[in-house]
Amino acid sequence: MDAQSFKAVIADQCVVVIDVRSAQEYAEGHLASSININVESHHFTEQIAKLDKKEKYALYCRSGIRSTLAADQMAKAGFQVIFNLDQGGFTDLASLGVAISR
Repeated sequence: MDAQSFKAVIADQCVVVIDVRSAQEYAEGHLASSININVESHHFTEQIAKLDKKEKYALYCRSGIRSTLAADQMAKAGFQVIFNLDQGGFTDLASLGVAISR
């Protein structure tokens, strides 16, 4: 999905927003409502296993490549509702005025 559609999805308070970038990237700036679970970490599978598979999740990264990888892994693990910002990524979200924390 593109940044505009993603912005609309994350406006829903019931959606859990996950930043799948590295901890360093997350520290440099992230969506205010997000949690950080690095898809490139050896612990990614363990971390997502602790999440409720029935919740709604919105995933993003810098460009859409890592969030697509994370979405695929989560779907294979049985997560039912996953929204993936696979077009534009974090930079496009920031340009739309989405709240950014540092």
